[in-house]
Amino acid sequence: MMKAMGSGYEKIHVCINDCIIYYKDYKDLNACPVCNKSRWKVDEKTNKTYINTPAKVLWYFPIIPRFKRLFQSKTTAENLTWHATSTNKPRVLRHPSDSPAWKAIDDRYSDTIGSDPRNLRLGICTDGVDVHRGNRNHSVWPILAVICNLPPWIFMKRKFIMLSLLISGVPGNNIDVFLQPLIDNLASLFEVGEPTYDAYKQEMFTLRAAVLWTINDYPALGTLCGCPYSGFKGCVVCRGDTQCVRIFHTKKQSYAAHKRYLSHDHPFRKQTKTFNGKEEMRTTKEPMTGEEIYYEVKNINNEWGKGSESLSGSKRKRDNTRSQPYWKKFNIWYQRLSYWKYLPVQHCIDLMHVEKNVAEKKKSL
Repeated sequence: MMKAMGSGYEKIHVCINDCIIYYKDYKDLNACPVCNKSRWKVDEKTNKTYINTPAKVLWYFPIIPRFKRLFQSKTTAENLTWHATSTNKPRVLRHPSDSPAWKAIDDRYSDTIGSDPRNLRLGICTDGVDVHRGNRNHSVWPILAVICNLPPWIFMKRKFIMLSLLISGVPGNNIDVFLQPLIDNLASLFEVGEPTYDAYKQEMFTLRAAVLWTINDYPALGTLCGCPYSGFKGCVVCRGDTQCVRIFHTKKQSYAAHKRYLSHDHPFRKQTKTFNGKEEMRTTKEPMTGEEIYYEVKNINNEWGKGSESLSGSKRKRDNTRSQPYWKKFNIWYQRLSYWKYLPVQHCIDLMHVEKNVAEKKKSL
């Protein structure tokens, strides 16, 4: 019934080591061209191959038919332009349309996506979910799309949050492999558009869409953008200049230069015994722009897969030392979405984790 309404899903086979998905050029292969593992399930004890039983599956829920169906409801179609018809209050952030990210896309692409308020702006959210608590062998990673055009009192309602991908297991740095079908649809919606009927205005128009940001917790942010989220370079703002001190007799790091983000005359800057024994009078480091990040990562040669052997035949080792290159990959957001490098903020930390991990702990102290 749901498939007849345009809400079906596609099963896409995946390499058991997450090297590739059997999609586009790899659609008809029977073995992974990277690690040579079979596409089909193999019994490790008897070495029997079960033909037509995939070793791993990615579930993809196509988003374009669902976006088009939103405009078939007069009420929803009207709500999707609320940001353009409602009264705007100067210097008040009442909706994502008041943010610099929204305005940056409208100004740069005023003749395409900025020309029609019905064009969609999206937020992409993801995190791991343990189906059986504490057992990572049964984890899944859902990829959700949030429609930011809607009024603030309904755009976070469950019926407007769209599940687009369901990834089995923990993808880690290989999440770009799984994102390909979704990113391809998003790139097509931005560059070409999709003919759509608007039931509210009773006319056809070309629907376009752009992703304004991703919204995740801190580890998922590092996974999506391809940078460290822990260890000696665990700060996404300071990057390679992160001031990290390893605490004796523990396996944890302390980021001793966090006092740089206080006001210049704050008394904590001169306190020594309470912190790392040093005064901190340095200024903060400016975050990199999207274009600066793009020119740093565009020449990285990506290698996907989490098998026991890499392309060179040796085991992959996790290098978390100070000499490790900061960026891990040329991520798919920069590769496929032409506007991504012009966004003021590409990845956001969600409010829940900031509140739980910062505000509540500070209050308890």
